[in-house]
Amino acid sequence: MKAEFLSILLIFAVVLTAVFLPLAKTYKKKSSTIVGLILAIAFFSAFLFLNYTNVSNYSWEEGLEQNDIEQILIELDDHIAKNPLDLKALKLAGGAYLTMENYEMAYTYYQRAYQLTMETDIEVIMGLIESGMMNQTGKFSEDPELLITQAISLQPENPQALWFGGLIALSNQDNDLAIERWSKLSDNPEVSLQM
Repeated sequence: MKAEFLSILLIFAVVLTAVFLPLAKTYKKKSSTIVGLILAIAFFSAFLFLNYTNVSNYSWEEGLEQNDIEQILIELDDHIAKNPLDLKALKLAGGAYLTMENYEMAYTYYQRAYQLTMETDIEVIMGLIESGMMNQTGKFSEDPELLITQAISLQPENPQALWFGGLIALSNQDNDLAIERWSKLSDNPEVSLQM
């Protein structure tokens, strides 16, 4: 970033010199004012640029972060290969791949975690449902209705379970069940405010 800043500053100085030097020759009596104006504009521009880089939302090191995440996932994959029963690692990998929109890998890890926990872990069940629904193939090795029923029995007011439960019911052409689940969702005041 420093090299980019210096090159921008150099280009800016050349442009200012090219514009204001002829003006200074034309207005010899006011040349000190023009030089002062040039310096003020240069310092003000540098000040704005430096402050912008500190407060902007742009990730100046985004490429490095992506590589770091990918490296962490490779290490996590290796850890899971050596420790296939590590539930925490399976859930972490499933969540990470779900966030990165790699739904097939997320589904694989959540499925392995589900086999360890069966119907006792809402996070695993919801991760399995979400990654299965988001995957373009849309194939589930478990029955989605059974999964969502398990999730709703664990947490009857869980907004994510009710939302996906409505979608699953609708895909099974059970409109009444979809309406029932979404009605519970809309009755939840915290969720209703977000809708």
